[in-house]
Amino acid sequence: YKRQEVTYGYLDGFNTFLQTAHRCHHNGAINILDCLRNFILYCLRNEWIEKNPFKNYKLKEVAPPPKEHLTKKEIEMLIAKPMPNLRLGNVRDIFVFCCFTGLSYSDMKKLTFDHIKTSFDGDSWIVAHRQKTGTPFHIKLLPIAQQLIENYRPTSKNNLVFPVPSVCDNMNRTLQRIARDCGLKKHITMHMSRHTFATTVTLSQGVPLE
Repeated sequence: YKRQEVTYGYLDGFNTFLQTAHRCHHNGAINILDCLRNFILYCLRNEWIEKNPFKNYKLKEVAPPPKEHLTKKEIEMLIAKPMPNLRLGNVRDIFVFCCFTGLSYSDMKKLTFDHIKTSFDGDSWIVAHRQKTGTPFHIKLLPIAQQLIENYRPTSKNNLVFPVPSVCDNMNRTLQRIARDCGLKKHITMHMSRHTFATTVTLSQGVPLE
């Protein structure tokens, strides 16, 4: 075992290693280095080490780039584009549904017709819990989302609303092909649908940000 002293140069090299070999973004590498700094400070407090290698090493995050979303016109182009086969049509419909509900891929996979509830005033809502956090949520169904549900009701299997592909990366690759066919220049992913819901759809459909 070779003992390695943690110096300013070591930290600089570790930062480079994180951003190259491990493909961390700048802010991700900074977060890891910040954890190491906390451990170094713990060691200093216990007098296990004498010098702080982070004394002159600056950990500064950069502002992340704005998250992309689709505009109202781009959503309309996506909806209007005829799909050459059922698989592409399914993926397009699932993406559009997420744009109008804000559901994540994992929540879409487990969405069943049991989650669709009708309120006292006749409106339809999705009532479920987030797969990731277990947090309950209630989403009012806008007309386009409601129509998509009805379109898939006759072909439903195991009470699932949509035939969601089992691997998200496969969906993303299919979405990129659909985007090219629609003439869209953006790199479309399932996660982009959530940003689209939080920006374009909430503004154009009058959905409260809360």
